[in-house]
Amino acid sequence: MHRRILIVCILTTLLAALCVGPVLAKKPPAVAVRISNLEPTRVTPPGAPINLSLADTCIVNNGGPICYYIYPWIVGDELYKSYQDPSLSCTNPYPFTITEVLFPLYVPYYDATFQLSVDVEGVDLTTPSCPAPGDMLTISSLYEITLEPNLYMVYIPLDTPVTVTGPYFVGAYFSSSGNPYDVAVLSDSIPVSCVGYNDWGEGYVDLNDVYNDSTGEKIFPGRLMLYSSGTTGGTGTTEPAPAARLIVPSSGQLLGATVDLWADDAAGSKIIKQTQFHYQSGQSWISIDTDTDDDAPLRNGVAACNAGNGLSATWNTTSLSEADYAIRAIITDTLGRADTASVT
Repeated sequence: MHRRILIVCILTTLLAALCVGPVLAKKPPAVAVRISNLEPTRVTPPGAPINLSLADTCIVNNGGPICYYIYPWIVGDELYKSYQDPSLSCTNPYPFTITEVLFPLYVPYYDATFQLSVDVEGVDLTTPSCPAPGDMLTISSLYEITLEPNLYMVYIPLDTPVTVTGPYFVGAYFSSSGNPYDVAVLSDSIPVSCVGYNDWGEGYVDLNDVYNDSTGEKIFPGRLMLYSSGTTGGTGTTEPAPAARLIVPSSGQLLGATVDLWADDAAGSKIIKQTQFHYQSGQSWISIDTDTDDDAPLRNGVAACNAGNGLSATWNTTSLSEADYAIRAIITDTLGRADTASVT
């Protein structure tokens, strides 16, 4: 029997599909099954724009070889996210223009029909040591796909390519339309936290922390296989690592009820992502604010040279008793590098 691959482009975008909200569903007691000696068959939606392979095209694959398929696992109306760092796969990676998302999928037993869309998101570094999916940067149309049993590399082009200067997340959305549970996602054999997430209606879950209720074993032996492709250019990785300094307040300064906090990156990096301000209470650091706007640098270490306040925050101290307090600023760039400065 000839293999059937039917892919119909649906005009509705992922954004519209998500308006109704995800349907809460319980994940089945999935297991990881070893897979080998299969070469993926490439699938691209007909009618979608074809991205020509250029000399500077690079596939971002931060995982190892495909080792397992996870089945049954997909229930539909769910999201998958994967951390991507072009500097680990590409020469001169930044700026990096992402044109499509590649999702290796396995259909083990029966013909499967499902709807799939992909997206690109920034990186949320609220916890600097554990990147999480951030703000949406771009999405694709939603496509309906029918596949016979086999291993596939599904290429989904973005409707609008997006250029980044640091790591990012790519995502995929499975609709509940059809029988998506007959599709399996894939994993390598290297378990890593904070690089792969799944949301089936209960918020993002780190796939490295998902266990089989019956056996107590991890369901994902390694990292989720989800890649991206794009064109390289530039040398973003040559930007210096942040060098944090606190300009205001100074050490030993007497503070009033409202305090302006000012930080600066002495390295002059052009890829600063955010600055977090904290004060110490006992053994804990309490968040004051996070500033993501460094468009107005400090002038002479004292005042902003343009409209805006550079890396800054306002601290209301009226609820605090009189004492010595440590204040710190953590400056993080888009590559995930961070530096801290503090005063008392």
